[in-house]
Amino acid sequence: PEAASEYFRNWIEIQQRYMVEIEEGFAGLPMLKAGFRKDEVVGIDALRSLGEEIFSDIEPTAVLVDEKPVNIGQDDGGYVLSMRLPFVSKDGLGVWVRGDELVVRIRNFKRNLILPHALASRDLTEARMDGDLLKVYFGGESDGEN
Repeated sequence: PEAASEYFRNWIEIQQRYMVEIEEGFAGLPMLKAGFRKDEVVGIDALRSLGEEIFSDIEPTAVLVDEKPVNIGQDDGGYVLSMRLPFVSKDGLGVWVRGDELVVRIRNFKRNLILPHALASRDLTEARMDGDLLKVYFGGESDGEN
């Protein structure tokens, strides 16, 4: 029926818009795609079929991404920790240190990262988004404790 055709045309258009957004947000990362399936991917055979479709052209030992998830460098007498957070703006973003952990909250999601001693013993002085990169600055002298 015409209503079903219109529904699927709209659905495809929405999916195409999301794919553009995903590709922009994760630029530089490999995009492994699978086609539409008429059934849910449940069970070993279905998972095997999906895996074969997604990974058929990829060498099993290939390293797909060599970018570090977290980078730490020196900055103006202190340190800066940076991590890529695509699709995140400063709205709803919270960053703080609790003990030897860096806590990053994005709206309702929260992750704790264990800090190396060189950072855990310093004060968090600033956290800001620079494009899709969260930069967390630690300054002051290490107190030698922690």
